[in-house]
Amino acid sequence: MEGAPIPVVTRRVTDAERDCVVRVLGEAVSDGRLSHDTFLTRLDAALLSKDEGALASVVEDLVHRSMQRPRQTRARRRWLQRSAPSGRMPIPSLVLPVPSTPFVSLGRSAASDMRVDDPTVSGTHAGLLLFAGSWFVVDRNSTNGTFVNESRVPEVATVHPGDMLGLGSVTYRLTAPRPNALIRTRVTRALGMPR
Repeated sequence: MEGAPIPVVTRRVTDAERDCVVRVLGEAVSDGRLSHDTFLTRLDAALLSKDEGALASVVEDLVHRSMQRPRQTRARRRWLQRSAPSGRMPIPSLVLPVPSTPFVSLGRSAASDMRVDDPTVSGTHAGLLLFAGSWFVVDRNSTNGTFVNESRVPEVATVHPGDMLGLGSVTYRLTAPRPNALIRTRVTRALGMPR
């Protein structure tokens, strides 16, 4: 059988590999590198790909481009725009929790301890927690994300006075509790008076 062509063996792609490609496509849409129509076309191509070569060709240009420059998501661009110095109003302060109230919930819901009336903020968006002398922010599966100094909080992150806290498109500068507030809170609780 001299001269017979050697068959090319291609490996079928796994669901995990398809999921990875779909994530890359999703990031490209959120980065503004792909239009919605192009995303749908490439998504169809990824789902119909039978071998690894066809699947790789769906995102080949996106992978190379993202390796050349750092990825900048829409959320990161929004963060950079709102934290950049400009003629806008100063960034409001948000006081960190005190020992008498170690958890403060933040969100659009009226049930939140601190209500943030903005459409980009989820009903139960995040929470600030004082635990063992340190402050933490907890993202509560918010839609538009919780950010600390430009970085998106996956679940929990340590925060300090002076940090910038982003809830959706709303930004606060975290400040330490005032000693007077701590004393007033302790006294009013000890006397059973409303705050």
